[in-house]
Amino acid sequence: MLRLEIQNKLMSSDLFQKYKIRPGYWDEMCSDGAVRAQYQSIYEHLSRTPATTLAQKEALAGKLFMNQGVTFTVYSNQEGIERIFPLI
Repeated sequence: MLRLEIQNKLMSSDLFQKYKIRPGYWDEMCSDGAVRAQYQSIYEHLSRTPATTLAQKEALAGKLFMNQGVTFTVYSNQEGIERIFPLI
């Protein structure tokens, strides 16, 4: 019952709407169907942050990673394109 309540709480936020707590898998943010105390403030902050703001921050992080060389090269690709590490 508690797991279902927490699952519903997580889904009430647009950001966490598709988030699934999967039994048997390690979840950094959740334990036993509840948000871990260490992540509660992060969860609350992200829940209040508009998706457009998060998208802007992701785009900025991508630019910063590329400019600072936090990249990898796909050698199997004939173009040898540098790519940033996926943020998600």
